[in-house]
Amino acid sequence: MAKSEAEGGEQSDDKKNGSKKDKKNKKSGQERRAFAKPGALARSIKISAERDERRAKNPNAPVDRYGNDAAPKVVAVIGPRRSGKSTLIRSLVRHYTRRKVGEVLGPMTMVSGKKRRLTFIEVSDDLSSIIDAAKVADLIVCVIDAHYGFEMETFEMLNIAAAHGMPNVMGVLTHLDKFRDGKQLTKVKKRLKSRFWAELYDGAKLFYFSGLTTHEDYLSREVLNLSRFISVTKYKVVRWRSEHPYVLADRVEDMTDPSVGKAEDRTVAAFGYVRGSSLRLVNGSWALHVAGLGDLRARKVDVLPDPCPPAQGGYDHPSAEVKKRKIGDKDRILYAPMSGEVDGIMYDKDAVYINLPDARFSERPEDGNKDDGTGDPGDRGDREGESMVKDLQKVEVGMDELKKQQQMSILPGGVPVASGRFFDDQGEEDDGVEESEEEDSDDSQRQSDEDEDVNRKSSVSDSEEEDEEEEEEEASGEDYAETKWKELQLNRAKRKQWTQLGLARYIYGSAATADDEQVEENAEEENEEDEGDFFTKKSTDAEVDDDRDLSRVLILATNWSRDEDACSELKQRRFATGSGIDGDEDEGDEVYGDFQDVETGEKFENGAGEDDPEGSESLSDLDEEELQKRREEKKKQFDAEYEDMKTDTQAKPHENVQQVDHERRLLNEKRTDLLSGVDEATRQAIEGILPGRYVRVELENVPVEFIQHFNPRYPVILGGLQRGDEKKMLIRSRVKRHRWKRGVLKSHDPIVMSIGWRRYQTAPVYSIEDPNKRQRFLKYTPEHMHCYATFWGFPAPPSTGLVACQSLGRSIKGFRVGAMGTVTDVDVQFNIVKKLKLVGEPFVVHKNTAFIKRMFNSELEVNKFVGASLRTVSGIRGTIKKALRPGASDSTPCPPGAFRATFEDKLLRSDLVFLRAWVPVDPKEYCSVATTLLEAKLGTRDETNSWRMRTTRELREAKQLPIPTNTDSLYKPIERETRRFNPMQIPKKLEEALPYASRPKQMKKKNPPKRLNMDRAVVMEPEERKEYHLMQMIGTVKNERVQKRKVAAKERLAKKRKELAKEEEKHQMGETKRRKQRYITEGLKQKKDRENS
Repeated sequence: MAKSEAEGGEQSDDKKNGSKKDKKNKKSGQERRAFAKPGALARSIKISAERDERRAKNPNAPVDRYGNDAAPKVVAVIGPRRSGKSTLIRSLVRHYTRRKVGEVLGPMTMVSGKKRRLTFIEVSDDLSSIIDAAKVADLIVCVIDAHYGFEMETFEMLNIAAAHGMPNVMGVLTHLDKFRDGKQLTKVKKRLKSRFWAELYDGAKLFYFSGLTTHEDYLSREVLNLSRFISVTKYKVVRWRSEHPYVLADRVEDMTDPSVGKAEDRTVAAFGYVRGSSLRLVNGSWALHVAGLGDLRARKVDVLPDPCPPAQGGYDHPSAEVKKRKIGDKDRILYAPMSGEVDGIMYDKDAVYINLPDARFSERPEDGNKDDGTGDPGDRGDREGESMVKDLQKVEVGMDELKKQQQMSILPGGVPVASGRFFDDQGEEDDGVEESEEEDSDDSQRQSDEDEDVNRKSSVSDSEEEDEEEEEEEASGEDYAETKWKELQLNRAKRKQWTQLGLARYIYGSAATADDEQVEENAEEENEEDEGDFFTKKSTDAEVDDDRDLSRVLILATNWSRDEDACSELKQRRFATGSGIDGDEDEGDEVYGDFQDVETGEKFENGAGEDDPEGSESLSDLDEEELQKRREEKKKQFDAEYEDMKTDTQAKPHENVQQVDHERRLLNEKRTDLLSGVDEATRQAIEGILPGRYVRVELENVPVEFIQHFNPRYPVILGGLQRGDEKKMLIRSRVKRHRWKRGVLKSHDPIVMSIGWRRYQTAPVYSIEDPNKRQRFLKYTPEHMHCYATFWGFPAPPSTGLVACQSLGRSIKGFRVGAMGTVTDVDVQFNIVKKLKLVGEPFVVHKNTAFIKRMFNSELEVNKFVGASLRTVSGIRGTIKKALRPGASDSTPCPPGAFRATFEDKLLRSDLVFLRAWVPVDPKEYCSVATTLLEAKLGTRDETNSWRMRTTRELREAKQLPIPTNTDSLYKPIERETRRFNPMQIPKKLEEALPYASRPKQMKKKNPPKRLNMDRAVVMEPEERKEYHLMQMIGTVKNERVQKRKVAAKERLAKKRKELAKEEEKHQMGETKRRKQRYITEGLKQKKDRENS
């Protein structure tokens, strides 16, 4: 029984499996048709190609030449007011650094991994802040209040980010704890996610933050999920940022001299990381554009130690080569200088203040904790550290004063060197060597006494050596000091002429003349004299050559014309045309050296053709067969290389990308090897300040309003300028008005453009391109179409994104982004024309000639349009021939501007003549840089802004002026008089010759028959009046009955039609079912017939 059941089960399984196999075979074999899956092969090829394309990188994408994490990545947290931006940043800071932060102000840099750092900035709903953040942000975290829904600021941010490179975007839904119903919460999440995906792309990351903890932070698990996605994000390389340097200032200070008046321009120092490309000198100066402030010049740019180095790596971190398995608490650094006090550290001016309250260090009883050894050594150490911290807190003198009083002895027993002389603002030396040394010795004596009192550790041997040194210095005498001081000044003057030492040595040699040797000897003597001075000021390139172009090298004070040998040697060694100048062919051979013949591959050594009899054979000595062999070998080699190249081009996309990456890597390695042996100053002059360096930029001539109204909530971006970026030119761009912008954009109306680092107001002219490549003027932007905008502004490379908005404030309600587009061309002139229709009327008409008036105002205007084509309303074409002079004919007076024209046919005096012409339209040369950082409060009404020009509409609203009306532009009723045509006159002779049917029948009108006067009054008798009223009442009753019958009939008809419609619908449903059943039956019957046949 069991066996039979098992066999039955196996049979059933085989039956099932067999049925599947039969279906599969049937589907793949007999039932396959050519039309079963059309295009399946093409689709599979397309899918595989798309898969390979997605896996491969874009070889044409911008190249990140300086490493993926040279500087901290910028994460911009953007959202409307009260959406949870500050709470989100505080939660992320607590997750990354284990620290609590109070108020979030300015950029906050922190360590997020072994080699990764992040800079968080909170962006308000101000349009200027959103634009600036979109230009520098590597990742945008969009905070959305789920209880309220999407707000206008969110969509504005997404559109602005898309125009400026579209960095990575993540969404965070907050205030989800306000939903009490779970079903409603699910619906809201689904609806917001679908809308967020529709605006970005399907699969965009959206995180849900359910609520706050008791510490007013988001849940740690939700913050952890967000931080994990941030840490694994692959950041895009935006072309504009990769080609231009910029600095996001995380610290701004006023460095103006106190003697300068409060109303004068200030000197401001901005601190931040260099991002993008290398920061270089432009025309011998640091040219920068501060977004919202304007173009400024930096006095100097200094590279500072990294305040927030990564846990592993960094350009100045001591643990750069030490590999760590995890990040310790000491490496979790938080650098937020604008956010007030963070962990008791506050930044002010050039000083850093540490505030440790007394509550952390409570006083302990002195029992058992003295230095007699009775206490616990650990307690002794703790007490010693506490006392050191308290001593630091009790400092009564400023840090600057303490620095000036500091002294240091380099060698044991050496002369102490005071640091006060090196912190002088002017950098000048003291008047005498002896006086400074005496002061230094006195200060060192006093300082050593203080050190003895504090530390109680003095060295008798050191003090005796110092006394001996002082006695020797006093015995030197005053004369020796004066002469030594003069020598130092002379050597320093000669030393200033030695600039760009590496390049000068490369061109002129290390010891070209005796003057060079003398300068070097003087420099060495000065270095020997200054060996005792430890704090020597390092001269940078900006200080040495501030006003000159660094590409020009100052030649050493040497008369090269006297020394002919040295001059000729210099020409031969360093200049390509050196041999041709002196006419010495022998020396030219030494310059060029060996060479190789490209055709034959023959190598010729230096002078082998003439001087060396055993040199290689010349081309004339070779046989024709040898030459033919060499040509065939070269052809084979070329064919092999060509085949390799073909196979490389036919390779898969990712293989080509790997080859491109390999070439880029080789170029980077070669560049690193070439610059490895160059000193730091020369390398910085060649490649600039590399990205990732923390710099201090000292700006000059900054308006005082920037310091007065400075708000750390608004980002300060210092964008590097390149050559030619400060000139103004005409820019043509392809723009499209945003579909949510209310109204249209009008030509010559001022509008704010955001291109590159700049924001400025300009007056664009809109145009559209005709099929014949003509740029036709448009008064307004078209609806749902692209057009061209030509305006006056600062140049930008093609394909640079732009955003246009009418104002940066909130004076305009609704969507603030007016248009978006890209730059297409930059030039000094563009040809834009608009149509001009001139109307004239004939006053003298001949056969095919007419005199036209009221089209022009003078004879000069007519002469400009001689030969132009004319057209009448009826379509008759003509040409302007010649202008008519006033008073040319006595019979017909000619008004000024009249002319003679010829036409295809004779005109009528009532015809109108049109002239269609094209007139050039020039854009206005108006460009005003937006200075939003000088305003008292961003987002105020734009009427208070001095940089912004208001539109005509805004001026009318402000002054309550009515819109002027042009009477000629108003629509008026057209009154046309009825034209009366004269009767046709036929001569009598012709009328007699015509047949009777064609003759006009001129019959006299008959008088109408006379009729009775119907206006007579009828007076009825009383009986007649009663009968008349009775008939009226009977007719009224009859009409009422007829009306009721009609209404009832209409109701019955409508009811009947409804019943018929229902029956027809039921009949159609039944007919559909019957037709379907009939088709099924017929199909089964046909199938059965085919099987039987």
